[in-house]
Amino acid sequence: MTPGIPGTGIGGLFYILCAMCMPFCELLRAAHGRTRTASWVVARQFAIGLAILVVVTVGLWLVLPDPAPAGGAGNGAAQVSRPGALRLFFLFGTIGTLVLVLSLVQLLRVLIDKPNKP
Repeated sequence: MTPGIPGTGIGGLFYILCAMCMPFCELLRAAHGRTRTASWVVARQFAIGLAILVVVTVGLWLVLPDPAPAGGAGNGAAQVSRPGALRLFFLFGTIGTLVLVLSLVQLLRVLIDKPNKP
C-alpha cells in the first residue's frame, strides 16, 4: 500500500462532500422548522471541509508539474497550459472510487434488506 496525500482518499472526499452539503441541508430543515444542529457546528464543519479542499488543491497544483507547452517555448505565441493527466487522474480516480464504494454499499443494503420469500 502506498501512502497518499491526507484528505484525498475516499474518506476525505466523503467528508468534504458532506461538509459542503451540510449548510444547505440545515437550511432546508430550518425552513421546515425541524433543525437539529447548532449553526456554529454547521459553520465549523463547512469551514474545515473548505480548508481541506483549498489546501489539497493548492498542494496538488504546487507539487505536480505543468505539462511541457506544445510547440516549444520559442514560437512567440502566448502559451496556455492545461492541467496534466496526473492531476485529472487524482481527481476523477478518487471521485470514481467513492461513487463505486457508495453504489456497492447501497446495492448490498437493498440485497440484504430484501425480505425472504418462500
